[in-house]
Amino acid sequence: MLKKYTFPALFGLFLIYLISLYGVDIPFWDQWSYVVKIQRFYEGTLAFRELFEQHNEHRIFFPLLIMLPLMSLSDWNIWYELGANVVLGVGIFLVIFRQFDRTFRLASHALTLFVSFLVSILAFSTSQFENWLWGWQIQIFLNVLMVCLGFSYLSTLAQHKQNFVYAILCGVVAVFSFANGMAYWLIGFLFILIAKLSLKQKAVYASIWLAIFVLLAGFYFYDYHKPVGHPPLSYALTHLSEYVQYVLVYLGRPIVSSYPEAMSFSLVALVIQGYVLWLMYRTKYWQENPAVTAFLGMSLYALMSASITGLGRVSFGLGQAITSRYVTISNLFWICFVAMLLVAWDIWAKKPSKYRIEKYLIAVLFITVSVSCWVRYQKDKEVFATIHQERVKAKATLLSPKPDDELVRKIFGEVESVKKWNEFLRKQKLSLHRHTP
Repeated sequence: MLKKYTFPALFGLFLIYLISLYGVDIPFWDQWSYVVKIQRFYEGTLAFRELFEQHNEHRIFFPLLIMLPLMSLSDWNIWYELGANVVLGVGIFLVIFRQFDRTFRLASHALTLFVSFLVSILAFSTSQFENWLWGWQIQIFLNVLMVCLGFSYLSTLAQHKQNFVYAILCGVVAVFSFANGMAYWLIGFLFILIAKLSLKQKAVYASIWLAIFVLLAGFYFYDYHKPVGHPPLSYALTHLSEYVQYVLVYLGRPIVSSYPEAMSFSLVALVIQGYVLWLMYRTKYWQENPAVTAFLGMSLYALMSASITGLGRVSFGLGQAITSRYVTISNLFWICFVAMLLVAWDIWAKKPSKYRIEKYLIAVLFITVSVSCWVRYQKDKEVFATIHQERVKAKATLLSPKPDDELVRKIFGEVESVKKWNEFLRKQKLSLHRHTP
C-alpha cells in the first residue's frame, strides 16, 4: 500500500528542500579538528589505529569509515555528508515504521496513515536542524539507526536465533559511532533475560553478550581521558534537582523547546508509559507480542542517553539540554510513547465498554502529540535560515585574504587553528576551496 508512504515522502522531500536551500559547503566546529586526519590521509601517514582515537567522549571509527571515502571522492564536498545524513535518517524511519507494522499489523488504512504521519514527523523532524546541516553528525544518525535495528532484531530473538549475531554487529557499530551506544548493551542484556528462551539458551546468550560487552568496554576505555574543560561527574550528584530537570528537558525537546513545557511533557509521557507497562505486565501483552519490546528498548535508550549526557553536561545549564543535536536520540522516547498509546488502545479494544473514557483519552493524547510536533516543526525550520546566514558569512571571510577573527571564532572557537587548517584546504583545493583558482 503505497499511500502509507505519502507523509514520509512529503516530510522527507521538504527536509531535502530545506537542506538544499540552507546548507553551506563549509566545515563547522568539530570538522575543523578533523582536518588533521585529512592532512595525514593526503600525506599517506594516517594510521589505522588513529581512526579509533578518542574524540571528546566518543570513538567514531565507523563514521570516519564513511566520511573519509566521501571526502576523498568529492574533494571534501560537505554536501556529500549532508546527503549521507538524509540517507541514514530515511533508514531510521524505515526500521521504525516496519517495527510498527510488525508489532501492530497496521490493517486499518486510517491507522496506518496516522502512524506514518507521527513517525515521519519525528524521524524527519526539523528540530534536528543542527544535525541535518552538519555533516559531522553522521555519528549520531548512524548510532541511532544501529540501535533501532539492533532492538528490532532482539525483539524477535526467540523466533529467529540468527538475530543474535545481527544484534551484536549493530551494537559494535553503535558503540564506535557514539559513546551512548554503551547503553544499548545494557538494555540488550535485559532483552535476553525476558526473551522466550530456555534457561540454557539464556545462559549461553547472556554469557556471550556480556563477554563481548566487556571486551568492547575494555577496548573503548583503553587510554581514555576525560575531555578538557568538562566538569566532574560528581556535579550531577551534588545538584540533583538540576540534573533531573536536565534529563526531562532533554527528553521533551522533540515536542517543545521551552524548559517548563519540555519537563511537563516528559513527566506526563513517563507516567503514561509506566502505566501502559503495568497493563502489559498484567495482561501478558509482550509475551503474546514480543515485537513491542523493541519500542521499550528505544525508550530506555533515550532515557539512559539523557541520564548519561546529563552527568557530563548538567553544569553547562538547561540551555545545553535543549540543543537540537540530541533530538535524534530523544525522538526515540516519543516513538515509544506513540507505540505505548497503540498498545493501550489494543488492550482496551478487547473490552470496549469498560475502557470507553480511556480510549477517548488516548485519542486526545495522539492529537496533542501530533499538534505539538507540527507546531515545533513550523518553528524550528525558521532556524535553518539563521544558521545559513552565519555560515555564509564565515565561508566568505575564509575565502578572503584576511579572514575576520570574530566570524572565524563562531565556526570553531580557535582562530589560529582554523586559519592554519584553512590554508591546508586552500593548497589542496578541498571543501570551500574546491573551485578556488
